[in-house]
Amino acid sequence: LAVPAAERIGRQEAYKKMSKEIGRWQPLVKKNREAETLQFPLNEPPNARMATSTLVEDFHPENDMEKEVAKLLGESGVEEKTLMEEEDLELNKLSVEQVKERRAQLAKMRALMFYHE
Repeated sequence: LAVPAAERIGRQEAYKKMSKEIGRWQPLVKKNREAETLQFPLNEPPNARMATSTLVEDFHPENDMEKEVAKLLGESGVEEKTLMEEEDLELNKLSVEQVKERRAQLAKMRALMFYHE
């Protein structure tokens, strides 16, 4: 056979093979298109929400900057657990209005720090 005819036959065979391969995905694609909503990733169940305290407890510094900050906090005697315990003790002594006022003050400080950066 001539080169163009051989290439054409090769392309036709490759097309048939790929059509078969792609054809097996058609039912899944159709189901996803007809679904009202999709959740990603499609094959994994949704994870339970994690509380902030569990994230803080499980935190371990990974990169250089985090290690340096952890080292500085350790040297200064500031630890996340002690800060959280102190904050909880302070909140237990306050009334509901004072707690709301304190949270608003902290939110304002965080916003100011964010804008300053």
